[in-house]
Amino acid sequence: MINWLSKSGSVALFNLRTFRSEKGPRSLPPSGFAASVAVLVGVLSIAEGFRAAIGSLGPDDVAVVLAERR
Repeated sequence: MINWLSKSGSVALFNLRTFRSEKGPRSLPPSGFAASVAVLVGVLSIAEGFRAAIGSLGPDDVAVVLAERR
């Protein structure tokens, strides 16, 4: 039991000592995840905007007449 605790403690200390030297590689996965979520939110908001624009076409008894210029 003591051997297992000492090994776990040495691994934890090693991780804490090397934590400062690995800031770049440690920040890549969260940054990639955040960028993916941002792109997904952007695409979904654009889709919702198109859905809202097409869904609210207005009443059926209103017409828009455009004159053709020559």
